[in-house]
Amino acid sequence: IADMEIGDMRYYYLHAPSLGKLGPSMNRPLISFFVCSPKIEIQATVKEKNMTLTKLKGSPCSDEYNKLYDNLKANKAIEAATKPYNEAFKLYNNVAKTPENLAKLKAAGDELDKLFKQKQLEITALIPKHRKSMPVAVMASLYTMSTDDVPKMEAFLKEFDPSIHNCYYLKQIQQKVNRLKSIAVGQQAPDFALKDLDGKLVNLASFKGKYVLLDFWAS
Repeated sequence: IADMEIGDMRYYYLHAPSLGKLGPSMNRPLISFFVCSPKIEIQATVKEKNMTLTKLKGSPCSDEYNKLYDNLKANKAIEAATKPYNEAFKLYNNVAKTPENLAKLKAAGDELDKLFKQKQLEITALIPKHRKSMPVAVMASLYTMSTDDVPKMEAFLKEFDPSIHNCYYLKQIQQKVNRLKSIAVGQQAPDFALKDLDGKLVNLASFKGKYVLLDFWAS
């Protein structure tokens, strides 16, 4: 595909609709990978409506990512805890929605949450020694993109060397910082145009110098 980026380490997905829809699911109808060279070779297997990446050749950034990711201690614990969680999920949703089964599901979910937090701490601990590593930036960014805390995001960006700030996910965080700053209390409202009741296009900037009340609502 001609318009694929190969230098910013963004995720690409290969989805097989026949295996299921995108979104939360008990099966995995897609594989994800990084493209960091003009030519890559991908092999995948399909079993019980799950697609698994089995070979990715010509993507050195993926090799570095996988090496770092596979060494995370929490991964094995998460893998072990996922099976009882799935069993508890099926027991409650497909067999009987009893308080006992709900308690089992909650306990299994709490255990997974604890392990994912442990995994996040492991990834964060990698940053000081890998400030120029785009794979580490990708892993760590996924935990930072969900926040709206501007100082926290700015501090996170400073942890990485400027030479890798072209990383897709670091750029997404920077854009979010810029956007949140532009709409902060006390800042000038960004200009926009909407049609009035007569269908005439009206710009907010046309009211400059006047008191303006904006009423945002929805049906």
